[in-house]
Amino acid sequence: ISIWKILYYPIIIMKRLISACIAIALCFGTISAKTFLVDSHLSAVSDETLATHNQDGGTYALYKGKYYRIGVTGFRSLKEFASNATSCRATSGDTLYVAPGKYSEDATIKVAGLTILGHNANKDWTSTRNELESELQGSLSIEASNITVNGFKVTGNGRILSNTGTNSAPFSGIKVLYNYFCNSTMVRNFNYPLVEIGDRYTNANAPSNTSQLRYLNCEVAHNYFYFPQGTTTSHPCGVAVCGAGGTTRVHDNYFYETGTSVLIENAQGNIHIDHNVFKDVGVNTIRTATGSGDNDKKGDFSIVLYRSAFANSTNVYIQDNEFDNCQ
Repeated sequence: ISIWKILYYPIIIMKRLISACIAIALCFGTISAKTFLVDSHLSAVSDETLATHNQDGGTYALYKGKYYRIGVTGFRSLKEFASNATSCRATSGDTLYVAPGKYSEDATIKVAGLTILGHNANKDWTSTRNELESELQGSLSIEASNITVNGFKVTGNGRILSNTGTNSAPFSGIKVLYNYFCNSTMVRNFNYPLVEIGDRYTNANAPSNTSQLRYLNCEVAHNYFYFPQGTTTSHPCGVAVCGAGGTTRVHDNYFYETGTSVLIENAQGNIHIDHNVFKDVGVNTIRTATGSGDNDKKGDFSIVLYRSAFANSTNVYIQDNEFDNCQ
């Protein structure tokens, strides 16, 4: 009997065992995905109008048909969740629900693969949003890959940003989707856009390797930026993606009287800007400008491509956008 015949059946059995282990691991990976809650109304653990006591003596909040234990899976602020993310074992594949309310604190999320859902998740400017909103009034900073921010109202000093990715340790897969930006107090400045993926490298640093390939395969889509004259004195810049690589998509957004709406800078790879609506962009900013500097005298632009294409592999696709009365 050859050695091959002796080993044949053990090898087959081992392969089947490995396949079974992989299937079990995948199954438990799906089952073990956790959900967390942030609710600004959880002002006190003894407030039984907002929470219910369980048999184990803990205090629980109810949201979307599920109970969250306060201090373990339920938190009063984004900052509190961020501070406890490690101890509550938040990990890739988990979901953080943010209940209706106002969130004025600045918070930094470092859980790679986390999905953060506001109360109006997956509702764009063509949909009827719920009057109850998860309202960001502070900065929500993203410091890990594959994080999705979906379904928020962003007002006041609120922004969604990520600016700590580097050429040597890039972030990838960041998504900013279905958010409603209005009533902002942010200044009209390229350096403070409402959605910032990558900070700007300017002057001598612009063509350096460190400015490139810091944010890979990111997406900004289905957001509504609404700043009509008479509702606000601020016309902030909309979206800036700097240091992009891989495939970057900015699509299906509505920009209404923003400052410069889409800025792509220090970019490589494939850039897709498509199916956006730009209405009255730059019209009011140039009309109301009162400063003496060059930037104050100028209006704003729907799309700006700046300091990009240092690599021959850069491709920019601008197509199927609508421009209505833009400067």
